[in-house]
Order: sequence, then structure tokens, then C-alpha cells
Amino acid sequence: MKTKLFFLFLVITVSETFTQNYIPMLHPDNSWKVAIFLNPYNPPNPPNPETLYEYYSIGDIETFNNQDYYRIILNNSPSCLLREDSNGKVYLYDESTNEESLLFDFTLQTGDTFYMAGSAYENYNFCSYFAIAGYDDLTVQSVDYQEIAGQQRKVITFHQSGYYGNFQWIEGIGSRNGFALMWEMIDITDGSLLSCFQNNQGTFLFNGATSCNLDTSNFKANFTSVIFPNPVTAVSKVQFSSEITIDTIKIYDLTGKLISEEKINTTNFMLNRSKFNPGIYFLQFFNNHKLISNTKFVVN
Repeated sequence: MKTKLFFLFLVITVSETFTQNYIPMLHPDNSWKVAIFLNPYNPPNPPNPETLYEYYSIGDIETFNNQDYYRIILNNSPSCLLREDSNGKVYLYDESTNEESLLFDFTLQTGDTFYMAGSAYENYNFCSYFAIAGYDDLTVQSVDYQEIAGQQRKVITFHQSGYYGNFQWIEGIGSRNGFALMWEMIDITDGSLLSCFQNNQGTFLFNGATSCNLDTSNFKANFTSVIFPNPVTAVSKVQFSSEITIDTIKIYDLTGKLISEEKINTTNFMLNRSKFNPGIYFLQFFNNHKLISNTKFVVN
């Protein structure tokens, strides 16, 4: 009898040792810096390669369909809407379709399959300007716990990989390839990597980064742009804020080809359907040769 009780005690103790409460990703103290390796030409010899950075933080709570979402702030401007439950599922709300999709699921176990919402040719509103889904499904290769950013965190590794190895999700942080970046933009980027993560316990470097500057003062606060209607079916208007002067706009297609580069001196311009083939396009705003913001649009 004593042996049975001791064995039961041992099982409970071991279970408690390897069981921990979910570490939330959407904590107001969290912030992220992501390196985007932009290469809008075919490698290996791009004429103008550059590294861009995206800075993420947690904004205010907004309510849609009786659900509370955190507004994610990207480079000082409002971005996507996310919420998470206590089990480790993170959801993305698409304001244009009024639909919710599962972005992360930290209840996954080895062998499980995760469906990735948003294929390469869908107008899907990820948090990053450069993110699309390259796979329909991800299959879990392994699940373990590692000491990361000062805590034991669940790490999910997938069989599928990108430019920088197998995809990994880190509990309470997100993707090792970025904040909620799902997949590298085919032929537009050479990929992306999380540079650093900051919370109330400190600043933590990732993927070989040697420093972490989360100062977003280089970005003009509240620069916003709107394309309506989007998708473009005839003529759509691009309207953007006047808080910073935009003097050049560039448009790339999904293969990385520069479709259009124009000088402008107003806060709006028109997109004419007749000038584009069906597909996804990426619009960049510049001030004095400096990239200020990115967005994307779809032509049906």
C-alpha cells in the first residue's frame, strides 16, 4: 500500500514539474523587433539588397463581435487585431471580412497538423506587411521546453522550413521568424528573423543579433494609408496621412518586379485596374529615399 501511495505521489510530482501555466504572448509589456531581408530581385546578386526592421508593441483593447482584441502597433501605426485564450491559442481578427482565424496554437503536440490561413494569392491581413502563407498546413516535428527570455517556454518545431531553417513557435513570444510572420514573401524577401524581444524582465536577443534598439522615433507616429476599394476591380483611391511628406511611391508584384515608380506631391493617388494583371501587389511609401511604410493590395 505504501509503495502504491509513493508511486502515485511520484507521478503527481513529475506531472506538476512538467506542467506550467501558459505564458501569454499579448502582454502589454512585450515588444518585438523583426529584421526583414528585402530582396526585390532574384538572388544571388540583387542590385539593391537592404534590411528593413519592423517594431511591434501591444496597443489598446478594442471589441468586435463581443470579443476583446489587442490592437498591435507596428512602427508606431495601428496594425492587426489579436486575442488569445488561456490555453495558448492566438487569434487574428480581419476587419475587412469580419472573420477570425487561428494564428498560433500552443496546444499542438508532435504529429499534429496546423492549417495556415491565407494563401499566397488571398488578400489576407497578416500583421506584417510582408507576410503571406507559403504552406497550407504545418506538421509538428517536435515539442519541448527551453529556457528562453528568462522562463521555461514551450517550443514547437515544424517539419516545414524557410530560408533560415525549420519554423519554430516560442510560447509567449511568437514565431522565431518574426512577430506573427508566417512565411517569407516568395522572391520579395530572403526571409525574416526575430532580432529581439523585450518584456518586464529584460531584453533578449535572437538569431545572432548583437544589439536591440526598440526606439521607434525614426517612424512618424500615426502614418496611415487606406486603399479603397481593395481588391481593385476598376479604380481605387490610395489615401494617406499628411503628417509626413511622401515624395515617391513604388509598386512591386509578387515576383519582385518593379511595376511602377512615381513621384508625387499630394496625399492621394489612384490605382487603375487596367494597368495591372490579377494578383497581389506591394506598395511602398518613401520620403527622401527613406522607406516610411508598406502596404499591399489585390487586383482581381
